[in-house]
Amino acid sequence: MKSRIQIAANTMTKYYPLRTVSRKFGLKKDYLIKLINKGLLEARIQKRSWEIPSYTFPRLSLLSSDEAYRSLIFKEPRHFLYEHHPELSDYLWFHDAIDRFVWLLRLRYADRETMKSKRYRVDVLFQSFIHENQLSVTKLESNAIGKKNSRDKFSYYLLQGWYNELATDYPFIGDVMRLGTRFDYFDENWKVDLFPSWHIVKAYYTLYSYYNAYVFTNLSSIDTTEHRKITRHLNETLLQKFSTYLLCYPFSLSEPLVAGDLDGIRGVRKREWNYQYSKYPRDTAKSFYDIELDFMEDLKKLRLKLNSRARVSIIDLLYYFRIWANYLDIETIVQLRKGGLLMFLERNLFTILFFAGGLCEILALGFVGERKYFELFEEFYVDFIMERDKLYDEWFNIPQITRLRIYKHLGLIQKLPTYMKRPKKDPIQFLKV
Repeated sequence: MKSRIQIAANTMTKYYPLRTVSRKFGLKKDYLIKLINKGLLEARIQKRSWEIPSYTFPRLSLLSSDEAYRSLIFKEPRHFLYEHHPELSDYLWFHDAIDRFVWLLRLRYADRETMKSKRYRVDVLFQSFIHENQLSVTKLESNAIGKKNSRDKFSYYLLQGWYNELATDYPFIGDVMRLGTRFDYFDENWKVDLFPSWHIVKAYYTLYSYYNAYVFTNLSSIDTTEHRKITRHLNETLLQKFSTYLLCYPFSLSEPLVAGDLDGIRGVRKREWNYQYSKYPRDTAKSFYDIELDFMEDLKKLRLKLNSRARVSIIDLLYYFRIWANYLDIETIVQLRKGGLLMFLERNLFTILFFAGGLCEILALGFVGERKYFELFEEFYVDFIMERDKLYDEWFNIPQITRLRIYKHLGLIQKLPTYMKRPKKDPIQFLKV
């Protein structure tokens, strides 16, 4: 019979007193407190006592069984799977590079209170991104559209991106807008646990669809079957142009940099980045600036891995990740389930796609116009969402709907379509601007 503590770890996150965890894993309470104080073990204070979440049990189990690792962890604070599962080193490189990119998004656009609480939300971050970068439909229409373009091909790939994004994100798990550093475990999370390679592939094709659409604002024809041809063209020809009006930091980051230094591309320095609450949770010795430099090193390594003379950016990282994912085997998948790695990956990919889709939609408003945009959205909404009851029941979790409501809130569109009838419950959080 499974113990109560084992059952809890298999369903959703539960918190257990420090004394209980100490006894279960044979680790002294003082040692556990040292891990907590060093930022190597997540915990919370309840009634003036430490409580430890069940999702930390894989690491605690390794610490319990490996005396050398109990000391090593203070010198090498990387994810424990690096030391104990070298067969995952390739995956972990991709995982950490993507994680660093998303943390640059969080720390660049979150306010101080959000950084302190670690309660990041993708809907709020996206609004901050639009507001701080002063994204404007009018500016896009005047400055980002080339003389050669194709509205038909742009519209085709925007629709394709919508379908691919929804296929990647569905079925939704919990509040998909929440991006906190702690996740609850649910048995329903089978879609990523069982098929991480397919999830990675779908995420890449979603991003590739949106990037195709970007390109057709400045080209009327290009071979989209040769993926690297599209990304090379965007990185070399359009990224600097778009970085001013659309693909702002960190989407503007590339290796080598298009122009200027990191401070110039980022545009700001926040006092908050000097404080402990804005440190990287995977390595609490690293500040925002360290994460930034590490991600640029990731892009340098990516160029070597791709043997590429061309510039590379986030789209190329997911391209190479997709190629690598095709070779995942069942043993790797089993190991990835330990420590919640797949749940972090899923949430990070969701964030990247949410932003990429949103930026493509804002570009659409400036390129094809609001009327044509609503025609495309109606085709997607009526034929694909309203016709499927289970999907319609998830109305508030559908990213395209959330983003459309954000555009209305921020004044990028005048009104919402009359055919959009929402249920009563409303979890969205609007930014006060």
